Amino acid sequence: MKALLVMLLLAACGDPPPMVLKFRVTDGDVQACTSSTGTKASTCEDVTMLCDSYASIRIFAPSDPTAPFVSACKPLAEGATTKTLCSIAQVPLPAPAMPVSAQTLEIDMAVYAKDSLHTDPMGNLICPSEPAFGADGFPVLSQEPCTDPDMTTCDAQPAIGGRAFYHPGDTETVISLGCTNLAALEDRMCAGQSLLTVSATVNDFDTSVSVSPTTADGLTVSIGEPTSNGSVFTLSPSQAHALDRLGAGPVPAWSGNFDLELHNAACLDVLEDGAQSTPVLTCTNNVSSNHLDLLGVRLSTATLNQILAAVRTQFPAVDLGPGLVVGRVLDYLGTPKPNVTIVASDTAAHILYLSDDATSLVPGATSRSGIWVSTDAKFGTTFTTTDIAVLTQPGFGGLVQQKVDVVVLQFKPPGTGG
Repeated sequence: MKALLVMLLLAACGDPPPMVLKFRVTDGDVQACTSSTGTKASTCEDVTMLCDSYASIRIFAPSDPTAPFVSACKPLAEGATTKTLCSIAQVPLPAPAMPVSAQTLEIDMAVYAKDSLHTDPMGNLICPSEPAFGADGFPVLSQEPCTDPDMTTCDAQPAIGGRAFYHPGDTETVISLGCTNLAALEDRMCAGQSLLTVSATVNDFDTSVSVSPTTADGLTVSIGEPTSNGSVFTLSPSQAHALDRLGAGPVPAWSGNFDLELHNAACLDVLEDGAQSTPVLTCTNNVSSNHLDLLGVRLSTATLNQILAAVRTQFPAVDLGPGLVVGRVLDYLGTPKPNVTIVASDTAAHILYLSDDATSLVPGATSRSGIWVSTDAKFGTTFTTTDIAVLTQPGFGGLVQQKVDVVVLQFKPPGTGG
């Protein structure tokens, strides 16, 4: 957590300590923040902001929000090469104009894109005076677009924010910040960038570690977003953008810069040289508009054929035309994890579990192979376990025509779940 030290003179007996405000990125799923790597952000360093932004910090009595004791609208990380949410800790707050009686106080924090703010008659940027917050303590976006022809009357919408309450005697007040509309701070154009930067590495499905340089020499790695024609999703070669292989190293890597706008998903497409090889996707719905650091999966033809043979023991008609989801559950060390039940957001989807040697199907939960399969999960499905808190992050994917979509679910180390 990062801290702000706010000197509020409370009119009470003795010398009360200063109010200490601390903020942290929410660890919940409501208004969760996304890092530039496409994963769930856990610290303020993970939340980067391409666009110039301003922070609004208001401290007031809940009974009278129109008369704040402290009100600031200050730039964040102005001039910095890398802008992160941690810069809120450097916002200078003015002292209150008069002593504040010992009472419950509300503290509202909100971050706005600089370009969305209006100016006062003196040319100073002004933050909205009373942004709306929901019962969860996070900002609420306006449900109706502002239609006033005079756009200067339309309040800016918060990109990040949170609310907390101070009570007399509290040693610190912690504000949990949620990402209400992080995309407002990730427009590449506001940073003078026109291209999306993509970095990628590829793990082997069988070993759960990086492919070797020799194997990498035979891989083509691309990025794209599947599109739908009704209920069928496809990712054609014309929709995919090939990444360049970087120089030799112990961990092969790929990268590229593309004039590419991703809307709901980003998928790495890994194709191995060979007449019978099948393109393998790994997808995320945590889409950043400035930089993506993605992990792909190489699934060998031999392993895929073994999985298909196991599924066909009960479902002979299964083929790769409509696509296939192949999943694996790993513990925090990367070892296949047994006795895990998969939960799909597509409630009509069926989950099949493979045996220890991946040659047949078993009921109920993963075996020691950790492998599971779905032949009917629609693209856009989120995959979790019966206890989502134990996962590093949910899986995402579904059927894409003539592709194998690999979904890896990994558990957190003991003691870090929940």
